[in-house]
Amino acid sequence: MAKNPESDRESDTRPWFNRGIPKLTGYGDGGGDSPILKSGYGGGDEDNSTQVPETPNISPNLPDDNTNIVEETGMWTSSNQKKGFMAIMGHFIDNDWILQSKILRFLYVPCPHTSEVLTNVLMDALMEWNVDTKLSTITVDNCTTNDSLIGKIKDKLQLNKLIHDGSHIHMRCSAHILNLIVKIRLNVIKVAIENIRESVSYWAATPKRVEKFEETCRQLKVIFSKRLGLDCQTRWNATYLMLKTALMYKDVFARLKQRDSQYKTLPS
Repeated sequence: MAKNPESDRESDTRPWFNRGIPKLTGYGDGGGDSPILKSGYGGGDEDNSTQVPETPNISPNLPDDNTNIVEETGMWTSSNQKKGFMAIMGHFIDNDWILQSKILRFLYVPCPHTSEVLTNVLMDALMEWNVDTKLSTITVDNCTTNDSLIGKIKDKLQLNKLIHDGSHIHMRCSAHILNLIVKIRLNVIKVAIENIRESVSYWAATPKRVEKFEETCRQLKVIFSKRLGLDCQTRWNATYLMLKTALMYKDVFARLKQRDSQYKTLPS
């Protein structure tokens, strides 16, 4: 629980930008027993009927004193149905000087994912949790859609209530920038990656081909421990996972090239 600001006025030695920050409770804080609402859209890796939980509509009971919370948001794509979901997180330092990270919202966002649509979804979440006047920064991926989103968000916020009138509110995600650098370097082996992607797509396309793939694994005494899976551009580790799994079946792909004349994209 947050300390009484009156009794701790002189003893609170935290930086001014973190004073008065309470502990948010609810979904994502690891200790709540709040109900989880079902979104009705699949998000599992294997079962199309898997339900993706949305964060419940809970009031966090934030106080009226000055607080500062770092927001982070991004779109996530389910691996089986390719539907887009938005995750919104809040980060802050509590009264015990412990960094807290809370999932504020996780919800399905219908296409198109334009800056206008994403702005409205994000603003609804900020105002629902009453943190629209308590923002320190908003961290987003480094893309033109988010550049436009930040501009529209600033038009809707009361900038005079933010640090430096919100001039530093836009924080570009360093992890995404690193991911873009890696993708550029992967262009050196672009042809090889495309062959693997086409091979995975071919052998995972139908149940009959999957059975043939598994049968060839047994013939070569290769343990079939992981299903083949295509990568997704918005899931940063997806290409790595695709390549890692395909490498396990390098000999299987070579044998299948001899058995199936329609299979043309053997990885080299």
